[in-house]
Amino acid sequence: MKRLVRESITPSGEFQELEKNLIFYIMLASLRKENFSKFGIDAQIPLSDEQKEALITSLTDEQRNIIKRDFIIKHISDTFGNKRQSHLLLEFAILHFPDKVKKIKELHSENYAKKHIRIKERISQLQPYVAETHTEEAAVVSEEK
Repeated sequence: MKRLVRESITPSGEFQELEKNLIFYIMLASLRKENFSKFGIDAQIPLSDEQKEALITSLTDEQRNIIKRDFIIKHISDTFGNKRQSHLLLEFAILHFPDKVKKIKELHSENYAKKHIRIKERISQLQPYVAETHTEEAAVVSEEK
């Protein structure tokens, strides 16, 4: 069956109810513990396959949205640097937590500004040395000619 499913081209028709339930069954593994209570789940006791199936068939729209968002969070929050995924994480955070994102940006902007000022001070302290070095190098070059 695995080989059949993996190697066959699946039809592109309408998604069936079974497929919709399969997606939520798979995404349920990404549900964060803090949301378990919204599903009547005890975080200390793992769900059996039968319990998961029963849960999936009785989901409310709100619960479906929770599962989808937790799935997104699980798969998009493992990022760093200047990647598209990092930007998507930022957009997701701005969409759902604009005030907290604003505070984080302000904190980092403040830290950046302080570091930038220190760097400018260091550059201005080094500029006489750099100018002197360039003057000496220019003198050596003109002597060689």
